[in-house]
Amino acid sequence: MQRKNAIIIFLLGLFFTGVFFWFLPAKDKTLLNGASLIGSFFSIYGIAIGYIQILSLKELSRQTQVTVNDALIRLKNIIAISELSKSKKLVDEIQYYLHNANLNGALIRIKDLKETLIQTKYNDDLSKLTASKAFKTIILNTGIDMESLNDSILNKVDNVDKLLIIKHLESAKSTIIEFENELKFNNNA
Repeated sequence: MQRKNAIIIFLLGLFFTGVFFWFLPAKDKTLLNGASLIGSFFSIYGIAIGYIQILSLKELSRQTQVTVNDALIRLKNIIAISELSKSKKLVDEIQYYLHNANLNGALIRIKDLKETLIQTKYNDDLSKLTASKAFKTIILNTGIDMESLNDSILNKVDNVDKLLIIKHLESAKSTIIEFENELKFNNNA
């Protein structure tokens, strides 16, 4: 389309240059004046085409920037969803270890869960969600449960309340699922 417009402008410019030359007085219709008129037209035409190209490149650059920003947002969204999925898997692993009385395995995985939750807390795309009281409670409960497991392993406490930890984990998993669905389907995070 731009090429077609450039050709039309070029032909119209040549036409008007020819008409202008045609209406010059007879004494001014020299080869030198004709060449000067055509040279002037080519100069103006070149400047106009250059300006149009600059505007075109500016628009292309803006569109590219918008596309890159959209891709970055989608990539951050995918990473956030991945981290949340990882958290869900960690919850399942911790519960498995607790059901099988493997407190060492549960402790290692609950530390991983806490680290993932804290990383999630600092994800800008999830700031509205992670600022909630429910999310802060999950991090707090995870820390408390981690201490309980650690105390039980070190024989500071005779028995760890596995049911309470599992209850906290289920609550955490439900909240994580809500966050994940918010990112996947609403994208209002």
